[in-house]
Amino acid sequence: MKVVATADVHLGMKFSGYDAIQSELAEERFRSLERVVDAGNAGEADLLIIAGDLFHRVGVSVGTVERAAAILDHFAGAAIAVLPGNHDYLAPAGDRLWEHFRSAAGDRTLLLDRAGPVDLSHYDLAVTVLAAPCDGRHGASHRLGWAADFRRPLDHLVIGVAHGSIEGLTLDAEGHYFPMDRRLLASLPADLWFVGHTHRSHDERDARLVVPGTPEPDGFDCPVAGGAVLVHLAADRRDSGPFAAYEVETVPTGRFRFLDASVELHDAHGESTADDLRDAVLATLPVGEVLVRVSVAGTLADKAFERWNAAYRALSDDARIVRIADDELVRVLTQDDVDRRFAAGSFAHRLLSRLLESDDRDALAEALSMIDEVGA
Repeated sequence: MKVVATADVHLGMKFSGYDAIQSELAEERFRSLERVVDAGNAGEADLLIIAGDLFHRVGVSVGTVERAAAILDHFAGAAIAVLPGNHDYLAPAGDRLWEHFRSAAGDRTLLLDRAGPVDLSHYDLAVTVLAAPCDGRHGASHRLGWAADFRRPLDHLVIGVAHGSIEGLTLDAEGHYFPMDRRLLASLPADLWFVGHTHRSHDERDARLVVPGTPEPDGFDCPVAGGAVLVHLAADRRDSGPFAAYEVETVPTGRFRFLDASVELHDAHGESTADDLRDAVLATLPVGEVLVRVSVAGTLADKAFERWNAAYRALSDDARIVRIADDELVRVLTQDDVDRRFAAGSFAHRLLSRLLESDDRDALAEALSMIDEVGA
């Protein structure tokens, strides 16, 4: 059988820190889910799995829930299995998220809202799912304690679905996100595990673990392309001991990338125009639909440094550039620059001339910045 899997879709994310492109980024979460469904249909997948965090929070709008259910209903396979993650966790009684989802979802969509085995024979699939949904935003331990006692049926493939951090793959130093490790997963009676929460994809053969990753990156802590996985599980176990063999294909589903770029600018003679400096930065940006944090370093003669301010403003208006850090860009002054800008004998002229003589570039740059600030 074939399974298409994703996780960490985070529908309903607001992207409030990205004013110029906020609505486009929010919309792309839905588009990426559509591409996951399309990939599953193209690959003739039997089962679609969402390993947690379909939604960004338990309080998303009803419209978001209904739109998600409608997108999933376009999957052509036998069943869709949705696991609550730590963002869209199973909240105490009174929360309406999953109640709305059940009402809106089609009859092939199954909510994995209880820890334990789930038989998919009702969907004409010889599959048992071991489900470990999240019951809170944080959890100090995994929700798989029951799985060690599970006795696998001889005529079923067994697929585990969980959400949480994995030692060695996920940053979770405090152990707050339902932590588990590969040794634990390998010890449990599943042919394959799909685990969400880690936004980068992984294929860990020793643990029979596939981390689908996010279908669309959502920030600079995830500088990878979005994707889903299409997995073919072989029903014939003769060559693989007690567990099914499997093959993993990564399918691209993301549109945007979040990347960091470093730029060095150098002009010892002050000949660069504002457009020259702007174009030098733009030429280093990654190609494609990217959001970039730019770090600018180097040395500019005084006249070029003054023009850099105009280039900085122009670059800040570019929707692709989220932030420009130019703390490491050094203004290089000569005595001619000091004579040109400040009256002979003035405090600024005397101070800067002395710093030039001592060749203390850091102190010179700091002093000039303070002088410019107070308008001396």
